[in-house]
Amino acid sequence: MMLELPSPITAEYRNHALLDPVESLETAFSVEIDMYKLQRTLYANEYRKEDPTYQPNPFITKEKKDIKSNNMTIKTYVQTIHKDALKIIKTPPKHRPNLTLDEKAALQDLRDDANIVIRPADKGGGVVIQSYQQYKCEIMRQLNDTSTYRKLTYDPVLAFQNKIQQLIDMGLQAGYIDSNTAKYLLNPEVNGSCTQRHVIRASYREKVVAKATIHKVEKSYAGSK
Repeated sequence: MMLELPSPITAEYRNHALLDPVESLETAFSVEIDMYKLQRTLYANEYRKEDPTYQPNPFITKEKKDIKSNNMTIKTYVQTIHKDALKIIKTPPKHRPNLTLDEKAALQDLRDDANIVIRPADKGGGVVIQSYQQYKCEIMRQLNDTSTYRKLTYDPVLAFQNKIQQLIDMGLQAGYIDSNTAKYLLNPEVNGSCTQRHVIRASYREKVVAKATIHKVEKSYAGSK
C-alpha cells in the first residue's frame, strides 16, 4: 500500500529565530506537538484506507485516544522531518532588512503616535489612518444610532444557549441527528477555528429547524384527515 506523505516543513519555522532560551523551548515544544499531530494523522489515514466504506463526518468530535501503527515508512518519515525541523529552528535565518534605519524610525513614530489610529480597511486590503478623535466620534455615532442598535438590559447569551439546546434536542428526538452529532454541536471545545464552528453549527441548526418544521406540518396535515 502506497502512502502519500506530506511535507510539513514550511517557512513558518524559519521565521521564528530562536533568540533566547525561553523562545527556544517554546518553539521546540511546538515542533513536538506538530510532529505528534502529523504522525497521528498519517496513522489515521493508513487505518482509514484499509476500510473502503469509511466516510468522514465533520459533525463528530475527534477522538482523543492515541493511534498505534507498525508502519516503519511512517515512523522513519516522521523522525526525518522531526530532525530537520529542529535543525531549522535552531539556525537563525539570514535575511536583510528591506527598510532603512530612517524608514524604521518613521514607522515606529507612527505606531507610537497616540493621536492617530491605524486600522486595516474593510475591503480592498488597504490601510485607513484616522485621527483618534474622528475614530472615537464615529464609534459613538454608530453605537448611539437607536434605529440600528438597541441597548440590552441583560446578557442574552444564556437565552441563545437554551434555544440552541432545544433545537438540538428536537433534532435528536426526531432522529435527524445522532448522539455523536448532538455532542459535537453542544461541545464548545471541538476542533477547528471559532469561525468554522459557528458556520457549521449555524448551517446544521438551519437543517434541523427546517426538517422539524416539515415534520410538524406533515403531522398536522395527517391529523386533519
